[in-house]
Amino acid sequence: MALVSEQTHFEALPVPDEPLLSWSVYLADTPAKWLGTVEAATPREAIAEGVEKFNQPKERLMAVRRS
Repeated sequence: MALVSEQTHFEALPVPDEPLLSWSVYLADTPAKWLGTVEAATPREAIAEGVEKFNQPKERLMAVRRS
């Protein structure tokens, strides 16, 4: 029997407001170079993930949604 103050299994799992999408992250150069993929809800979040994952400045990255 669970107490009122305890969380149930479903309450403990956070549900994102927006679904995570798959994004290809490129180094914006001439020609553009594919660095890899990340999962994020928006292009800005995808670039932020790319900054951390690929160790590149955000000004040099671009994200393209994968289908």
